[in-house]
Amino acid sequence: MTEAEWLDCTQPERMLEYFRGKASDRKLRLFACACCRRGWDWLDDECARQAVEIAERDADGLAGAEDLAVAWETFRRLDKLFHPARYDVPSSWADWVAYDNAWHAARNICWPFVIATKDVTSKKAAKEYRQKGIGGKAVGRMAGEASRAAVQAAIKAECALIRDIFGNPCHPTTNSPTWLSWHDGLLVSMARRMYDSRDFSDMPVLADGLEEAGCANQDVLSHCRQQGDVHVRGCWVVDSLLGKS
Repeated sequence: MTEAEWLDCTQPERMLEYFRGKASDRKLRLFACACCRRGWDWLDDECARQAVEIAERDADGLAGAEDLAVAWETFRRLDKLFHPARYDVPSSWADWVAYDNAWHAARNICWPFVIATKDVTSKKAAKEYRQKGIGGKAVGRMAGEASRAAVQAAIKAECALIRDIFGNPCHPTTNSPTWLSWHDGLLVSMARRMYDSRDFSDMPVLADGLEEAGCANQDVLSHCRQQGDVHVRGCWVVDSLLGKS
């Protein structure tokens, strides 16, 4: 895959396939968890949310055996949460998310959320149109348009998550020791705080600090300055400052 193809790609599975055998289990697990967090409102089962949180801790080696057992049992039930999407979700997600085969988790967990987005949006739109007095074929047509738009938005979001976590494989970046030591490790402390809290609103501030510390890498600076819910746990810039792979 060329750099232009990577930057323009709208196929999450193709992007993940590029990293098969290259990416760390940790990165892939965090991508799977980020997909789950995109549909957090649909995971109204508290045990399911807990399982995602356990999988995140496991990615950093912080989950105990009892925690993993809870995640195992919960992820075995996740297929029931996606019945409205009519998607055949494997029952072995627990194996993939909580244990070794993280690539399979990443590959198979994103599309259920894309399909679920379509289904939920279509039903919501149809209900709203009927409440407005729109009926018949118009409801189906307008709900279908909303559904297609939701699918495109979901796919775009999945691709953005992949780019945030894995960066640009055509332009690998290495830290300068100056960035790490600047102002007694201030940038590393900022990265740690954002990672632990999952609040990445200070990424533009991190970019300013990196620039003052001598960073002239536009890939790094422009990524930090991207607006919106672009950054998640596993963000390649934050991981780089924290020494995570």
